[in-house]
Amino acid sequence: LRPAARELSPTLTDLSALAPDLKGLFRDLDPLIDASEEGLPATEKVLDELRPVLAELDPTLSQLNPILSFLGIYKDELNSFFANTVASTQATTRAPGSTDDVHYLRTTNPLNLENLALYGQRLGSNRSNPYQKPGNYRSLRNGLPVFDDRTCNRNNLPILVSRPLVQSLFGTDVANAVSTLAGLANGGATGPTGPTGVAGVPLPAVPLPATGSGRLQTPAPPCRQQGKFDFGGEQTQYPHVKAARNGSSPSGGG
Repeated sequence: LRPAARELSPTLTDLSALAPDLKGLFRDLDPLIDASEEGLPATEKVLDELRPVLAELDPTLSQLNPILSFLGIYKDELNSFFANTVASTQATTRAPGSTDDVHYLRTTNPLNLENLALYGQRLGSNRSNPYQKPGNYRSLRNGLPVFDDRTCNRNNLPILVSRPLVQSLFGTDVANAVSTLAGLANGGATGPTGPTGVAGVPLPAVPLPATGSGRLQTPAPPCRQQGKFDFGGEQTQYPHVKAARNGSSPSGGG
């Protein structure tokens, strides 16, 4: 017992400094004890009457919890959405005669074939995906995966300008030819090998790389099939958000 006794003395010494606070605590508990004589029965009554309410919440929670769980797998995307909103509105300008800076939204709109016209069939260059998986945007530099790759092999890109047509009309100086053809494009003129442009859109705004066939077309990004979602105990091509049992949350994954 001697080792314990040696430690007991400094412990009791430290308790002496704590004793006034403990005394005050127990003294202040008296009003709380008096209030609990009425408060505890009232609290018990509230809890008893709350049971039917909680039972009625189960159908609602069984619908709400899976939605919240599904949103939870997109935490990075939600954070980026709010962060990018703030970052894109940091630019400021000042109106003439005003001393107040006004924030404005900085945006850019990509220009491609699908911005220029409507098509009866999805183009082979289209890379649509209404159900992006969590983390997909990290691969933006190398091309986003697609929801369905069946249309990627379609060879239905419209011919903006035919290189043989340009060379026959203007020689080998394609750059000057494109500038001249801008006027034709505004009128929607058609050459012997295909349309020279889209009405109302000047050709210099459209990228015109040459393909192996000698045609000038818009290049397409890589086509990669997206993997399946793993959510709610299922692996599916698109996420299935189903009602949970007893209001519980389904297990989810990326």
